[in-house]
Amino acid sequence: DSGMNSSAMGIMALLAYHMSNQGLTPGNIIGELNNIKQHVHCSFVASDTGVLFRRGFVGKGLYGFMQSIGMMPFMLVKDNVFRMDRAHFGDPWKGYEKYIDYALPKFIKPNLDFVFVTYADVSEDALEKIQKRILGRFPFKNVIFQKACAAMSLSCGPGAFGIMYLDETEHPYNIEKLVVYHEDVRDSEPEYEIKEEVPPAATVPVKEKEWYETIDGIDAGVAIESSGSEESFKTVLKIFYKSIEQKAKELSLYYDQGNFEDYTIKVHALKSSARLVGAMKLSKDAEALEMAGKSGDISFIRENHQAMLDELLGFKKPLSECFPDEDEAAAADGSASPEESVSSKEQPAVVSSRDLGEILIKSMYTALEAGAGEKNREFLEKTFKEMEDYSFAPKHTIIIEKLKDRFEKADYEGMEIILKDIK
Repeated sequence: DSGMNSSAMGIMALLAYHMSNQGLTPGNIIGELNNIKQHVHCSFVASDTGVLFRRGFVGKGLYGFMQSIGMMPFMLVKDNVFRMDRAHFGDPWKGYEKYIDYALPKFIKPNLDFVFVTYADVSEDALEKIQKRILGRFPFKNVIFQKACAAMSLSCGPGAFGIMYLDETEHPYNIEKLVVYHEDVRDSEPEYEIKEEVPPAATVPVKEKEWYETIDGIDAGVAIESSGSEESFKTVLKIFYKSIEQKAKELSLYYDQGNFEDYTIKVHALKSSARLVGAMKLSKDAEALEMAGKSGDISFIRENHQAMLDELLGFKKPLSECFPDEDEAAAADGSASPEESVSSKEQPAVVSSRDLGEILIKSMYTALEAGAGEKNREFLEKTFKEMEDYSFAPKHTIIIEKLKDRFEKADYEGMEIILKDIK
């Protein structure tokens, strides 16, 4: 058990292969791997806090707060535990840069043979910048980019990526020779052709359609190729099915509010998730709305929003026939799926500072510090308003009151001084 995700486990698989070639016994290999896994590093950054909610780290109230201040969580993966270690607020690319610096601190000594980067719906331009930033930290011989599996893409959200690498150890494993791809390698041609005798047409039984071939609007071939297997596709499709109502609620809310900035973000996510499950027309329609949002073409959004929404909700009935157990389970206990249970129209619940955790309270302070540094009054006003729905320990209540006082006087430098003293 590597205790990590598939890419980090792949590092250990390469090491196991290397040791097997050296003639080590299975027992010795397992013992060596148990020592090595302490030197394997695995983390990722999510483009929003949805991953925290979907994995049950935070409740819907706190999730709403974190979404409102634009938090990008840095997740550490170790010993089968996902833990939010740090967070960033504001510009996504700066968040990527901070994450890379966090994942590859200057004081470490990594094995320079390779570093794995697993990503979900990250643009080619961004990947090039990520590679340049990584190589600016350490001169890795190979930066290996691996597209995340469909289930991870839906779980972590578009724009997420992770960095996996191995520490330099006393024993040189020479992994580089196992990961370098040689372009001159070609599949060998078969020496002879095997001919199968086909029975007469009359005796060939009519093959029944697979369960996924009956779903209108889903290109299962594309989805299975993307997912890697039929089983993975079914898992991803179930996640998509359970999130349909929530996606529709969020899009409708932002549309009704005229909040087309957040609408564009959500429709971008829908484009990606629809593509993953093979709903190609829905993905294309969502992309058109995303482009309209980015260019400020509000009239196009108003003309096409409802049709796209109807198309999304139209998948609910045919997919319910694929997953009848989900509806029965929800009806039995009166609950909904995690994503369906969150409503953007609901206000965050009051939670204690103990429930928030020190890392999240510090994250709030980081958001205020970022706003004060930029003298962004609108952002700070929104952040303070969101914080009114929460109760804090006395020491934090006093600090927040002081910060509000400085804010009302437009004393941004005073706010920065208070926030720096906290750290």
